[in-house]
Amino acid sequence: MGILQLFKKNSNSDNSKPLLISVSMIPYVLKANERSSSTVNVKIKNLLNEPALISLRLEVPKPLSVDYTGLIKEKEVKLGLLNPKEEKEANIDIFSNTGTDEGEYTIKLVVFKHYKDYTFVENQLSTSFIARVVSH
Repeated sequence: MGILQLFKKNSNSDNSKPLLISVSMIPYVLKANERSSSTVNVKIKNLLNEPALISLRLEVPKPLSVDYTGLIKEKEVKLGLLNPKEEKEANIDIFSNTGTDEGEYTIKLVVFKHYKDYTFVENQLSTSFIARVVSH
């Protein structure tokens, strides 16, 4: 076996989809120019044949926040060890405030697969979705 074969991925392994991620918001919209909140529900399913140590980070743009005071723009959640075919979920509240204008805001979700502990990242998947802010 050559040195390059040590680092080559096995073509028989199915790591193209290691995790299934689904995101929903309840309620679907936030209110403009007033304090309101919505819960982001993130479900992650392990599609691998081995356990995976998972965490996630939700990042919101400046007019929104992940706390009631409006100061914190990202939140990390450690989901723990997901066994094969196991699904876990996390609920994260996002908030609008008096400075939030009407429109659509892109929220970024990054899911990390860690190696042994939360110190090292083995793989990461990112996705984004739209949060609508409407005036009532």
